[in-house]
Amino acid sequence: GDFGIWRIQPERAHFVGGLGRAVWFDAPFGLAPAMVAALREAEAGLLEAANRDHAATLARLGPDWRFRALDPDGVELANQQESRRLDFRAPIDAAAQVPAALAESVARAFA
Repeated sequence: GDFGIWRIQPERAHFVGGLGRAVWFDAPFGLAPAMVAALREAEAGLLEAANRDHAATLARLGPDWRFRALDPDGVELANQQESRRLDFRAPIDAAAQVPAALAESVARAFA
């Protein structure tokens, strides 16, 4: 009685980006469902490779830092106590773009 499952399918979104910067977006909001599904399927392998390839850089942050999640806009990295976000320079639209986008973002963040 006090619990229900709802599926929300937005038709429009209103973005307010500051003074004089407001715009309505009609669905879809730029993320193709097939691309999101492909990225979700590839996520575990991409994160494993990222943690291996960037282990030395992550160690500079301290112990136990690892890439934990990714999406078209960037990656989340975390240890046991805190988390951080590392944004890609531009959104990706294919899982194959993750290694290059991540390498560029890591180089920019840790230069």
